[in-house]
Amino acid sequence: MRRVVRLSNFRGRRHSTAAATQASQLDVLIRERATDGARCKDTGLTYASKYDCALLDGATVLDEATGWGLRVPNCDLTKAAQFTKDDVAAIKAVIQDVRGILTFPNQQDLHPKDHVAFAAHFGLPEKHMVANGLKDHPEILEIVREKDAQIVFGEEWHSDHSFQPLPASYSFLRATAQVTPYGTNNTEFAHCEAAWDAYSDTMKELLLPLDAYHSAGKAYGDGAKYGKTTPNSREAMLETSSMTFAVEKEEEIIPDCIHPVVVRHPETGRDAVFISETFTNGIVGTTAREGLEMTRLIQNHVTQPQFRVQVAYEPHQLAMWDNRSLIHRGLQDDTSAKRVIQRASVSMFEPPVATRDFL
Repeated sequence: MRRVVRLSNFRGRRHSTAAATQASQLDVLIRERATDGARCKDTGLTYASKYDCALLDGATVLDEATGWGLRVPNCDLTKAAQFTKDDVAAIKAVIQDVRGILTFPNQQDLHPKDHVAFAAHFGLPEKHMVANGLKDHPEILEIVREKDAQIVFGEEWHSDHSFQPLPASYSFLRATAQVTPYGTNNTEFAHCEAAWDAYSDTMKELLLPLDAYHSAGKAYGDGAKYGKTTPNSREAMLETSSMTFAVEKEEEIIPDCIHPVVVRHPETGRDAVFISETFTNGIVGTTAREGLEMTRLIQNHVTQPQFRVQVAYEPHQLAMWDNRSLIHRGLQDDTSAKRVIQRASVSMFEPPVATRDFL
């Protein structure tokens, strides 16, 4: 079974759409986990103590089975512009400790300028190369899912902006007040480092020398040209009332980029598979059919249940994740109401580095 990231071991009940009921359930979940905070397995210290950082006070583990992810309830991101270098260093370190996912609830007063200011601590905030951002804050992409939508933006596995020469390193996704009940329409993550570690030596030797094409056109152009048989992000945008294109003509979309199939994280040295069916458009040196089949084979391995976790959203919660370690997708299991989320992302400082120790 898939693990669903909650604030406790609570599982599976369908939530009432009534706001009062939802709030009551969340209060119960939070109280169940109201401890002095998660502790680092290596040191036995809370993360706030380990890094001497008050921003991490009361942080709790998101997925207890794996230890992946951390809920950080007492970090006010409206003050991001005032964070010290030590504060930022602590967040950078702890997100790697917990394998790439942090959530920051209770961000009711977060303004887009604060959202961008927080992201800027971790790299250069980027504008989406195909979709328009907010008018006054173009680095913020507002992702809209209309009531009863049939096609969902970002519903297939991907790493943000892998089609760029410098893909996104971190993404910062904030739920607005317009969200469906807690536990619905989660973001699901698959851990590409854990999946790499689980490969046999034979598969590792096969994949290490390979490079892959990553394509914006596959997601935002005519997907059929790339062998796509399901709706893409362009079709999802066309179903919304407000998402618009920065690039109207397909020939103006940036050309495919080539990245290694296996990459090394620049901060941790961990190796990971860097591929996803949404943007990966083939394997260098193979036929189109061979490349498509190999991409599916790799993604089917990476997205096995033991490598997956989900993040559920409270209103005004911000989730931060590392695209160098994870792929993700937006789930669709409740279309009873309009859903609006806002995302910022920052570029990698250099192109993905291949794991080629055998050369």
